[in-house]
Amino acid sequence: MEHLTVLALAIAVCLALCDASPLMTTPDDRQIAEDDRLGIPALNGVGESEDKPEPKSEPKPFSGLNDAPEPCNPDLVFDAATSILGELYFFKNRYYWKKGYYSGLSQHKISSLWPCIYSVDAAYTLKDTTTTVLFKGQQYWVVKGSEVYPGYPQPISNFGFPSYVKKIDAAVYVASTDETLFFVGSNYWSFNEQIGIPDFPKNIQLHIPGIGSRVDAAFENGGYLYFSNGARQFEYDFSAKRVNRVLLNYDWLNCY
Repeated sequence: MEHLTVLALAIAVCLALCDASPLMTTPDDRQIAEDDRLGIPALNGVGESEDKPEPKSEPKPFSGLNDAPEPCNPDLVFDAATSILGELYFFKNRYYWKKGYYSGLSQHKISSLWPCIYSVDAAYTLKDTTTTVLFKGQQYWVVKGSEVYPGYPQPISNFGFPSYVKKIDAAVYVASTDETLFFVGSNYWSFNEQIGIPDFPKNIQLHIPGIGSRVDAAFENGGYLYFSNGARQFEYDFSAKRVNRVLLNYDWLNCY
């Protein structure tokens, strides 16, 4: 009788410990939970009781599944823009729009073209070449078509920028002067492509009048420079230092 009592006590203690033990969640458990969330039937849970309580609120969808930017948004702000082989590239978040005379307009993930690059702060293409420079934070890549040159990314300090420059807001190559303009905050640098050194920083409003105090994206097309400041864009005659007309960014994306 005493042995039975001890055995019963041992079983009771074991059951109590089992009930109190936390459950370990394995990757397979998490996958099944995710499958349930997405409405995919569990392997062994199709016939669950109808008395199961409903969740109080719907789970939030994964933000990376459908984050493509809307083209026809009048408040659209480009991250960067450039022209490559006669086609315009407009960058926003993890995507870019490509627009060509024959190819029309299409939207793609940046990483589908350059797998090691996920977003772009600034971009420029050298005139009459297929070489494009892409900037993100304090790094840059040189690409040709879908090929990323070996040895990249490299630090933007290679261009001679001071250490306080943490990112490039916009960049554009100016064929008439063989210089690339780099915009950072309210200033810009002129980088001589032949000498390979930047000029001293200049105030945007003083030296490129009419386009505002900062530039978010810039590119060349048809002999004009295009500077985006927020959702607005200025078609600019750089030689005359004059705004030709004012547009909205989304004017390029076939919205009307």
